[in-house]
Order: sequence, then structure tokens, then C-alpha cells
Amino acid sequence: PAHALRAEPRHRSNMTTQPIKALHLYRQILRAAKTFPSPADRSYILHETPRLFRANASLTSPAAISARLFEAESRLALGLHYGIPYPRPSNVSPGETGQTRGAERIAYMASYGGVGE
Repeated sequence: PAHALRAEPRHRSNMTTQPIKALHLYRQILRAAKTFPSPADRSYILHETPRLFRANASLTSPAAISARLFEAESRLALGLHYGIPYPRPSNVSPGETGQTRGAERIAYMASYGGVGE
């Protein structure tokens, strides 16, 4: 096959691949907005996506950037699976995980409360 003839790409640093991954994910989310039947859901995605990407554009820590990319990937997957583009709150009752009230953190909601900073 043709793909077997291509040379393996050189290993890129995380700092080089993160902007590429972010741009790809941004476009993927905007394309996914077209699949939602509700105009309100599409509008929410088309407004919330640029807002969150702009809000996180100033991050410089590779760990924080990775956390936000994970958040975006998770929200995209959950949104497409459940057909709901809005952040999904945790279903865990306080104390059920051994944590105190208010300590529950959800990785895919990092942009809504400083998780992962």
C-alpha cells in the first residue's frame, strides 16, 4: 500500500504538535456542530467553541494545554454520543468518592472552574 512507502515522521515535541492538534480539534468541533438538529445547539457550539479556545489561547504550560485539549476531545465525544453539546455535570454524590463536598472535579469541564491549572 501507498502508506507503507511513506517515511515515518520525525518525533515532534509536544510544544510543536499541540497547536496543530488544537487547530484540528477546533475545526472538528465546528464541523460537528452541523450534525446537531437543533438550531439552539448549533448556535451554542458555534459561539462557545471560539470563546473557550480564545480563553485558553494564553496557556503556556504543556500540561495545562494538554488538559484543555483533553477537555475539548471529551466534550466532543460526549456531545456526539449523547447528542447534547452542553457540559455534563457529575453524577457522583458528595462523599461517594471519599472527597468532600465541592471537591469533585470533572476533567472535561476544566474551562469552567480552573480544573487542571
